Amino acid sequence: MPYKGAIFFDYDGTLVDEQEKLFFPTEKTVDTLKRLQEKGYLVALATGRSLSYVPIHIQQLFTCFVVQNGAQAVVNNQIIYRSGLDEVTLSELIHYLYENDVVFVLENNQHCYTQNLKNELFLKITNHFNITHENFKELDTLEGKQFEKFMLYYKDEKQRTRVMNEWAQKYKIVNHRYMLCADGTNLGITKGGAIQQMIQQFNIKREDTYAFGDGENDIDMFCAVGTGIAMKKHAPALDAVASWVTASVAEEGIYKGINQFGLL
Repeated sequence: MPYKGAIFFDYDGTLVDEQEKLFFPTEKTVDTLKRLQEKGYLVALATGRSLSYVPIHIQQLFTCFVVQNGAQAVVNNQIIYRSGLDEVTLSELIHYLYENDVVFVLENNQHCYTQNLKNELFLKITNHFNITHENFKELDTLEGKQFEKFMLYYKDEKQRTRVMNEWAQKYKIVNHRYMLCADGTNLGITKGGAIQQMIQQFNIKREDTYAFGDGENDIDMFCAVGTGIAMKKHAPALDAVASWVTASVAEEGIYKGINQFGLL
């Protein structure tokens, strides 16, 4: 049976709000997601996170995922799109990060790897996002491992600027709004590109697609769908591509946005 349309939801800042310590979607949000699926919509999570640290109770709400800012698209546990990091260039990056004392996390959908699980900066940032460490390991070697994304945790703005100057020509590096950290993928990778792969696979018309988001990594996602809905607390850059601004997470922004466009 064909889908009526597709709706993509960012995670941090959209389904949850780490700034307000709201680490779980509201009951009304969860109910809204379930009702959308019952009405025949494809409902997908579109996040910068890897599946390895998307909480299980969130994964259970979806069967379709755009993860790692678009480096992978997964449908019913099958990868339909993937952009892996080249091992040679990644090895050069890791050498640079060790030499310059930059904390990193290498990600795939099974595990994440970092220098030191007890590093103070690593603990500060993962705790800020309420990320558990059960799927995190300390890196011993790159050999035999595949990755699609990395995160960088910076000591200060000076370190962030230096890394961007050195590596922004080789990787797409997207800075976070509230913390001194960044996501890195291959050049050209966006949530929007992976979403296009997904809606093409299911033959869904662009005008029947929607997305909810709050950050700059959602710009391409909004451009890929028919209607982009920004959360109340959003990056200013989204204003140019958003069709509407809904309420905050605490104010039931997902529910209100869905009803604004008559989807339930």
